[in-house]
Amino acid sequence: MAVLSEGFVEPDEMSHFMKSMDALQHWHYVLDIWGRPFCIAYYAIGVPWGITFSRFLSIAASILTALGTIRLAYHFLDLTPGYFRSYRSWLWLLLFAQPYFMLQSFSVMTEILLSCFWIWAAVAVAHNRWLIAGLLVGLSGLTRPEGSLAVAAWPLFLIFSQSHLNLRLPKLFASSAVAIVPSFTWWVAGMHVFGGWNWFITHWPWAVESVYGKTPVEAVLAVLNAANFWMIIPIVSGLFIILKKNSIGYELRKRSIILLLIPVGSIFMLHFLLGVLGLFGSLSLPRYYITVSPFLAIIAWIGIEGIRHQIQYTGMVKWILIIIILLIPSRAIYMMDHGTLPFPKHCDQVKLELMINWFMENRNDPHIGMDQQPENIVAAHPYVNYVLSGSSNTPGSLRLFNSGGIKTAPAGTVLFVEDGVWKKNGFPSIDSIFRWNYTRVQDTRLDKQLADACDNDPLHEDMNIFVKK
Repeated sequence: MAVLSEGFVEPDEMSHFMKSMDALQHWHYVLDIWGRPFCIAYYAIGVPWGITFSRFLSIAASILTALGTIRLAYHFLDLTPGYFRSYRSWLWLLLFAQPYFMLQSFSVMTEILLSCFWIWAAVAVAHNRWLIAGLLVGLSGLTRPEGSLAVAAWPLFLIFSQSHLNLRLPKLFASSAVAIVPSFTWWVAGMHVFGGWNWFITHWPWAVESVYGKTPVEAVLAVLNAANFWMIIPIVSGLFIILKKNSIGYELRKRSIILLLIPVGSIFMLHFLLGVLGLFGSLSLPRYYITVSPFLAIIAWIGIEGIRHQIQYTGMVKWILIIIILLIPSRAIYMMDHGTLPFPKHCDQVKLELMINWFMENRNDPHIGMDQQPENIVAAHPYVNYVLSGSSNTPGSLRLFNSGGIKTAPAGTVLFVEDGVWKKNGFPSIDSIFRWNYTRVQDTRLDKQLADACDNDPLHEDMNIFVKK
């Protein structure tokens, strides 16, 4: 899939790859708050050889995450019947059976890297390697905002775990200090580049109120969809086994709560509240829960073993397990059958590419009157910049031009306006664009080739090119 996919799992993958491309040209782009330093630097390793190589880096991270999941699960073998010997195979299946983990295992995205750091941090905690655990948690802060919250909450986690995991105060302070080092280094570097101690606040990319509004229904569906629905039963069974009084030993229950339930519960509560309250750009997407996919796989494995142990009729157990195994690849098979795997180019990308090619071929037309390459090209959709330069920081890009900039832009500025990302990011209406002395030179409704491209796509039908005279 990493090789065959011509499109992207979603536009954010394209943006993350372009951030990594930018970092190879100007190192300070690695400090970007949205892209996150570790993710930008890690995927930049593959940039010289194209996005396919960067996707192979994601595959490597997913394999490392799976190995960490197996390593952590070893500490919970006492929760399952002693005769069970195939736990490694089950954990591989249960991890990659989660559809969004599977899709991101070959995508240039951030959640997979955060889950890798967190699962190995949990392994380090299980082995009482507190400095290593603190460093891994600290590095997770360089992958996603949830990682930064984990860094802030790490001392509280250690205090809560102190009496349960044989943690002494010197190690508690040392682990907390180590966790802060990566983010502190990031902040110092940003202060040097941007010239102010508060650069993190001034460059923060999300408003407190999400531009997508409150998404309570989506928040509930995201929780269910994250586990592909069918895994809910094993997960609930696993939670019941862990929490039920007298079902397991006291020490094992404490270990389970600290290493499994706290990470999962924290992420589910965080993203559920962000979606319901409509805060910080939350879209209540199922992929947010990839960050705890390894922990969910272990809980589901405990649940499956509990179900199997309780059911005495082995023939029934056999068929239950066969059905579950058949359900695991169902999402991938469905997506391949409907043409969404390997990732195709989305219809809006096809249309934008056609419009870009049309503009470059016809910009000398008297109606357009542009003899040279335009200096300012404004587009909300990142695919425009991807096609034109492969950079997310071209002149006139989304992060450099606000609505006021479009109004006062010099003559010759080109706008690529589509009904999807443009409107969601608060760019001005078409009526305003006309008032500001822009001329529409292309419209999907005026060109049959453009209008017919991906005619089964109902979302982004209207795409326009404007030039300021």
